[in-house]
Amino acid sequence: MSRGTGPRRGGAGRALRHLVRAAVALAVAASARAGGAPLSVQVVDASGQPAAQVVVSVRLRERATPAPTPIPSVEITQQGMRFQPAVAIVTAGTRLRLTNRDTFDHHVRGTQGQSFEFRIAGTGEVAGPPKEGAEVIIQGGIGPIQLGCFIHSRMQAHLYVTDTPWVGLTDAQGRLTLPEVPEGAVAVQLWHPQQFLEQPPTFWRHGTQAAPLPLALSITPRSRR
Repeated sequence: MSRGTGPRRGGAGRALRHLVRAAVALAVAASARAGGAPLSVQVVDASGQPAAQVVVSVRLRERATPAPTPIPSVEITQQGMRFQPAVAIVTAGTRLRLTNRDTFDHHVRGTQGQSFEFRIAGTGEVAGPPKEGAEVIIQGGIGPIQLGCFIHSRMQAHLYVTDTPWVGLTDAQGRLTLPEVPEGAVAVQLWHPQQFLEQPPTFWRHGTQAAPLPLALSITPRSRR
């Protein structure tokens, strides 16, 4: 009888340990999110002009950064020989949906962070319904995934896979406010699609000033065609 009950005890013990670890992880995440305050930034380019469409990521330095809230799906459309939007933030597991609103075909490819390709038929007529291509599940890995078109080489867009809940895109004036960032030491990372090298993060003690944190790209981006 004792041999028969041993495995059940071990299984129960393992289950309990898993529950404890899960509870601790949730507590850490809740603690990291609690007591936060908005963090505002003002990003300019190398020439001093406001920089739009910059991905700003904040990570904690004195404790573990919690995982981001999953982003279930993102749609990238092809219209007027452009990807819309040009930059989108995703998480591991996000479902990417590609939709062609042009009258002609596109052959969309993903490179740099995750490889895939799909040919998506055009609507065939100006008033035709948009054509949806196959969906892609983002596998993970932190950083950019570049989108392009084999047929129209000038078309480009980027997905940015994040591992932090405090992330966003700057507006046309280079501004962004991230809510509920825990006070204390943080690392603020900038990323722009046109940069070739990763820019070092800015280390900052959040909560020491109310004015936006001034940040600068190391490049001056070209206007999107």
